Amino acid sequence: MILARMWTPVTFDGITPNRPGGQFFLAETLAKRPEVFEKLGVALALVPHGFALPGSEALAPENRMQLIYADPTADMYRLPHAAPYFEAGSGCSVQAHTQTEAQTQCAAPSFLIRRELMMAGWTASVNGQTVVPTVEDGLFELIPLPAGQAAIRFSFTPPFMAWGWAGFLAGLALLALGFAGGRQMRGDVVALHAVGAVARRG
Repeated sequence: MILARMWTPVTFDGITPNRPGGQFFLAETLAKRPEVFEKLGVALALVPHGFALPGSEALAPENRMQLIYADPTADMYRLPHAAPYFEAGSGCSVQAHTQTEAQTQCAAPSFLIRRELMMAGWTASVNGQTVVPTVEDGLFELIPLPAGQAAIRFSFTPPFMAWGWAGFLAGLALLALGFAGGRQMRGDVVALHAVGAVARRG
């Protein structure tokens, strides 16, 4: 593909090609403040092979990213303190079964954070009772937890889905009416042909 000269080519691989040698646009934050990504639940970081991440040497060894894989194309690092997908308040334990199901045990009423992008349509069932999550940290889902054991299940239904189903059923009804009308019309045509044939023989 040839781009017109007025356009500046952009690649979506974390490299800014307009700067000499390219620049990994999150390199400084990733190297010096990996906790920013860890708070978002990021456990692995993929960067171009051999790309320098200056500033990480200033961190304590236990807080530095660990290189776990490298090939001629990319290097993969593990972030040591990635936040869990499910996280409950103090005094609670969480056992995650899937990304939508978990079991909690709390000594007192608490909360559960699910690191899934919060958007309209998400609901949660807590011991069979429906709860609408609130927004945590501007991104994620948060629901209250009762004391004791709780079975949690998250589900998503797109907003205005009822209207979508209504439109779908109306479309099916119109299709069925059109099919039935077509069959009736074909039957009428056959009947007319039969009457005409009888009239000609008579």
